[in-house]
Amino acid sequence: MGLAIIGLCIPAVVYPFSIDHKDIGLLAYGETAKEERTANNIVKKNNKFNFFTVSFICFFIFAILHTAISGITQHLPGFDETLNYTAAVGATMLSAGMVGNILSKLVIGFISDRVGPVKATIIMIVTNIISIVILLIAPSSIALLIGSFLFGSVYSVGAVGFALLTKHFFGVENYSTVYPIISFATSFGSAFALALVGYIYDFTGSYVYAFLIAIGINFTNLILMYIVIKRYSLKKNSTVKKIAVNI
Repeated sequence: MGLAIIGLCIPAVVYPFSIDHKDIGLLAYGETAKEERTANNIVKKNNKFNFFTVSFICFFIFAILHTAISGITQHLPGFDETLNYTAAVGATMLSAGMVGNILSKLVIGFISDRVGPVKATIIMIVTNIISIVILLIAPSSIALLIGSFLFGSVYSVGAVGFALLTKHFFGVENYSTVYPIISFATSFGSAFALALVGYIYDFTGSYVYAFLIAIGINFTNLILMYIVIKRYSLKKNSTVKKIAVNI
């Protein structure tokens, strides 16, 4: 499978193409060379993004930590076995988590349209905390299925939330620069956690510790979100003051 993925990716990587017409020396339809030079100067000026800021570093760590929680989902059948339920219940828990995965991605977009990406992301993080609590204290298989379904909300932030937050915090003009790095962070976090959860069980004999760590990560992420929000507010207020002074 790995070789198949490499084989399919290589043509896209080696084929020379450009999304931006300026990169291959062409003008947009109806555009003059003078307008093109002006546009190039504006783009070059706006593309200078500083990655070594508190906002970006906190956001990057947030991306890694949050997607690390998603590694628990694949271990739900194993968690089910430690509770002495049947394999059928464990398989259904995993299916419920995947259904929650799909629906939560739609829901976070809907909520974001209503109250903004920041509040939508916070709602999903809180939902994930609630789901973990349900899984830990579940008195029945029905409760385990409900907890698994809600746990699927963890995927919504990684797949949709970070894209929306990147545009919100760093601007549309920096999106193409910032989001690839954040996407790398989410991929790394999810791949790393899948093995980590298994090691936690191997060393402790229980999945409870993985769930407790996930709760701790969620609260840490809320703190990181708060820092990014505060830095964003300060930057926004500073920009408004500069505009007011220039006027």
